[in-house]
Amino acid sequence: EETAKVLVENAKKQQSVLAEKIYEAKFAGGYIPGIEDTNALYTVFSLLRSGYRADSFYQEVYKKVIDQLYTLNTKGAVVASVGGKDSLITEQSLLDGKYAETNYAKIVLLLSAMGKDATNAGGMNLIEKMASKKVYEASTESYTTDATMLLAFDSKNYALPVGKDYVTRTELVNNLVNVADSEIGDAISWGMVD
Repeated sequence: EETAKVLVENAKKQQSVLAEKIYEAKFAGGYIPGIEDTNALYTVFSLLRSGYRADSFYQEVYKKVIDQLYTLNTKGAVVASVGGKDSLITEQSLLDGKYAETNYAKIVLLLSAMGKDATNAGGMNLIEKMASKKVYEASTESYTTDATMLLAFDSKNYALPVGKDYVTRTELVNNLVNVADSEIGDAISWGMVD
């Protein structure tokens, strides 16, 4: 039992060092990610979950994300800088990118880790958006869609809307079970387990 405690303590120390290095590499220079960079938002989510302390940074990220979602919700579009180049983000552009579910899920995971409510984020109900079959059917490029959606829905045990226009947790779980063997085969062929 003592060995297990030592291993856990060592793992926590390593996690802390790694989180510091990730923060320094990605955000210490002043970069504040928003909905234009959901991969960076997922990194912020990971820092939060690791217990990394950067409260003012997290507040800046939250403010940016909420402001962007509010603008998207009220004006139908938001301009965001991606790699120094302005990009127009609309709900249609999220669908056209074929990763809308994953993008919404990463935002939900971030908000949930911050203790915020994704059912009213800048006036948007991100859970309803994610559960929409229209959004789900447009999200065809990510093999992690179903699993990431479930993680996001379960991050605060969100209630999903009900009706023929919405996916259910059961459908998502069944989809995962139905493709498990082929995805394991893909991972083996790639030489990695993802």
